[in-house]
Formats: sequence, structure tokens, C-alpha cells
Amino acid sequence: MVLSSEARGALEWVGADFEMLASSAPLGALGAPSKGTRWTNRELLFHMWFVQRIARVFIPMIGGFSRLPPPVGKRYAQLLAAMSSP
Repeated sequence: MVLSSEARGALEWVGADFEMLASSAPLGALGAPSKGTRWTNRELLFHMWFVQRIARVFIPMIGGFSRLPPPVGKRYAQLLAAMSSP
């Protein structure tokens, strides 16, 4: 997958901004509970970082699924839905 220079610049800016925020946060603030979750701010930042790294891998895969015929995508969605039920 080829990114435009504008998209690449935006991603680099977000990454740099995230690094700046994470490195400049006081240690006490990182250990504090986050609003609306049961996680601490440190755990929340880790999950945000981790998902960003995973998304880089899955975006090309999703692009591949979008090129398949609609019935294949529908069956895959049904499989995912069946696996996620309680």
C-alpha cells in the first residue's frame, strides 16, 4: 500500500506528537486512573501505541478483502460474528 506524502506526513506528525506527550507526562499522571475506563493512563497509552502498530499490518489485509467478491466478505463477516458470540 502506497501512502501519499500528505498522509505519510500526517502519520509522522501523530507519532511525534504521541511520543512528545508520553515522554513529557509526569510520572504521577501516568499512574493515575484514566477517565471512563478501569485502566491507568500508562495502560491506556500503551494500548493506543499497540493498536497503532497493529493497524499498520492490518490495513493492507483489509484492502485485500475489499477486492474479493461480496459473498466472500459476507461469509467472513458471518464467521467473525459467530466467533464473537458469548
